[in-house]
Amino acid sequence: SLVVRPALAQILAEPDSAVALNGVVAFIVEANSRGAGIWRAMRAAADADAQVRAAVSAQDSRRRADLARGAGWFVSRGLVDPSDQDVAADVLGFLTAQESFLYFVEDSGWPFERYQAWLLQSIQLLVLDGQRTPMS
Repeated sequence: SLVVRPALAQILAEPDSAVALNGVVAFIVEANSRGAGIWRAMRAAADADAQVRAAVSAQDSRRRADLARGAGWFVSRGLVDPSDQDVAADVLGFLTAQESFLYFVEDSGWPFERYQAWLLQSIQLLVLDGQRTPMS
């Protein structure tokens, strides 16, 4: 689970939400840069191999749990209404997916910096929905 890793726990403990979100986004970009290629191969192999399919399914379950905890962090900071926590988790899942990283960085040739800026802006716009201003 990414959420329990000490480096990420330290970022999430940052009192300034804007600083913390920037750190989380940088952490996600770094993690995706290391694992996205393997994830692409695992997804492809899952169609043909039951054991790989089970491993991918287990990873998806862990990721969804991490996303729920991540959305809970936004709620705990007053950045997302508790009634929107499930939707926030789904949107975060789409935005931070390794497939999104692969599409923009590997397939479209975006530099990490552009992808990281896009991810931060997308989270601010789509998760925070302009409801709050502590991210500006």
